Amino acid sequence: MTQRASKALSLSEEQQLLGYLATQSDRNRAAATLALTTGLRISELCHLTIGHVIEGKDIRLTLLVNAEIAKGRAPRALPLPRSTREMLNNYVHVLVSHRKSYKPTDLLFTGTTWRKPMTARSFQRAIMNAGLTAIGRPVTPHMLRHTYLSRMLKSSDLATVQELAGHKSIKTTQIYLHPSADDLAAAVARAYDPETP
Repeated sequence: MTQRASKALSLSEEQQLLGYLATQSDRNRAAATLALTTGLRISELCHLTIGHVIEGKDIRLTLLVNAEIAKGRAPRALPLPRSTREMLNNYVHVLVSHRKSYKPTDLLFTGTTWRKPMTARSFQRAIMNAGLTAIGRPVTPHMLRHTYLSRMLKSSDLATVQELAGHKSIKTTQIYLHPSADDLAAAVARAYDPETP
């Protein structure tokens, strides 16, 4: 397996990672889930507010990454899968239940003090340790993004994934085209063993 291919998590690894995080931290599980289902960069994750994901009392169907937090100040809209919306609804409900009141500008992911943002360093450390425990290898926030973009390329076209990724150049998006060892094995099986399940 190439180094690039190893950056993406398998579906089984994703499930194991999120399962482990669910036993450790609501915040880290929610942030990891959001990264895996939207491809957000860690800097964007750290600066999300409640208003980015909730409108009125409802979870948004689309996460609006505005110019204030987007890399290169290039805004984009990221559709949220139903399972992610359900997870966010539960997370936000728990989050606001610990506060007397909240505003849409309040941070979604906070540090030990809810007024300060979750730091990239603290999330990196939490995800790395969770990966080592859950799947036997370190995981980085960029691996979560890489997993999302690699998966999206299997079900969509390059231009769509470029937009979802927030890439200025389609050449940047093309680095996610590298197939994994499983992709290569499946391609050979389809060609030579088409009746194999």
